[in-house]
Amino acid sequence: MNTLSETQEQERAANVEKLKAAIKFGAELQDEYDRSAPGVKQGQRDRIALLLQVHSVRLDLEARAKPLDELTFPSAFQINKQRDEVAMLTAKLTGLLDLLADAERRCEPLLECVRLQNAIVNQRFAVRNLRTLVAGGRPGFLEGGLSTSVDFIGNTQMPPR
Repeated sequence: MNTLSETQEQERAANVEKLKAAIKFGAELQDEYDRSAPGVKQGQRDRIALLLQVHSVRLDLEARAKPLDELTFPSAFQINKQRDEVAMLTAKLTGLLDLLADAERRCEPLLECVRLQNAIVNQRFAVRNLRTLVAGGRPGFLEGGLSTSVDFIGNTQMPPR
């Protein structure tokens, strides 16, 4: 027959094992996140910068591709210069679009990174609750000030009041 203290000791031992497993799982999640997040963040930065460049080149191409005004009597040199500028801008746009496609490909794991980040936050709460149980406290009870978290982009998030 188990006494109350033996039952509590068994529960504590079970919670210690759960805590070890939760910490190990959290470390695995963190490792996976650390491997994938930097590439996605750089892909996002590159994508934003390339979108601006693509937009600028498209505007330049649109302006240069308009036919020369016949009333100004354009020379063959001006016509050839315009054709060369359009060809150069078209080539530049093609290169930028290839780079943009690569940057967007690097951004594809974004949702997986967000899922991992949410799982890491949930795992932190689970570990905190298990530590509290092992120490003999109540789970889900936080002492002290507000807890904060950092979202995928790096912004600090405060919980609503």
